[in-house]
Amino acid sequence: MLATDRKNFIVAMIGLGDYYSREMSEGMIEIYWQGLKAYDLNAVQEAIAAHIANPDAGQYMPKVADLIRMLGGTTTDASAIAWAKVCNAIKRVGPYQSVVFDDPCIHAAIEGLGGWEKVCSASDDKELSFTGKAFENLYKAHKRSGSTPDYQRVLIGITERVNADLYPHAVSAPVMIGDKQMCQLVFEGGSDQAPLQITRSAAAGPKRLQLR
Repeated sequence: MLATDRKNFIVAMIGLGDYYSREMSEGMIEIYWQGLKAYDLNAVQEAIAAHIANPDAGQYMPKVADLIRMLGGTTTDASAIAWAKVCNAIKRVGPYQSVVFDDPCIHAAIEGLGGWEKVCSASDDKELSFTGKAFENLYKAHKRSGSTPDYQRVLIGITERVNADLYPHAVSAPVMIGDKQMCQLVFEGGSDQAPLQITRSAAAGPKRLQLR
């Protein structure tokens, strides 16, 4: 979750407390926030609903560990959805354009695989499937880590890597993949430090992202 999700998260926690006739203090909500903020808000809401509907444990107020246990399957589903989004971007955008996704865990997982160019370089379906499995494992690990991973704000494409230092004005704005508002938040929360020792010019790191 991002900071912008906190208000809706608090609403969900207060509703959970009301359901179990428990008062949710600010301190208690903060404990749940710290324990669950690595997950998507929608996934947390689904985990709450799944716990309530659980005939074995649903009569008890869930602790953070109970919701994380419920989130196990949700995280697997989320990794598959994230990889589908990456595959669509590989086909639609390709390795030459730089990109920004709407999920920092996607950035972190792609960097862990060697960067955007590397992920786009699969020569056949078999290699792409292998890359996908590795991506999903990394993505799930980041989701389950309990904190937002460090990540590069823009995943660099070939054109920017080649031209950023000598011809910075020739570098196009990165293509955003997914929700535009979330892409902006991912950009603002990331780092300019590029993986694999790729150097970017100062001009390539604006305060406000002009996306297409």
